[in-house]
Amino acid sequence: MSDFSSPNIEILFTTAWELWNARNALVIEGAVVTVADICQKAAVMAVDFLEMDSQLEVADGMGRIQQHAWAVLNALQFAFDIGIRRVEFEVGCYELVGLLQSNGLA
Repeated sequence: MSDFSSPNIEILFTTAWELWNARNALVIEGAVVTVADICQKAAVMAVDFLEMDSQLEVADGMGRIQQHAWAVLNALQFAFDIGIRRVEFEVGCYELVGLLQSNGLA
């Protein structure tokens, strides 16, 4: 565990949590959750956590917008690394959303 750092540790734990939720859905309800759904939910949860964390503390001289952008970028990289090519994010930083939209990226 000492080799893990943010955002990898957040991604690890949110993925484990979503695997547990998928297991419970199967055992309790008989519902099968796809791997893509598990990964998407884990990525969204990790981004949400990192966004909340960034609102509580400004670290390494980064401002609020930069921290939100960093969290989204890392979640996108995670999704790409595990083979997900379509992801939707809810970003709570309206300034970042505005910047992305003004550049045709959102």
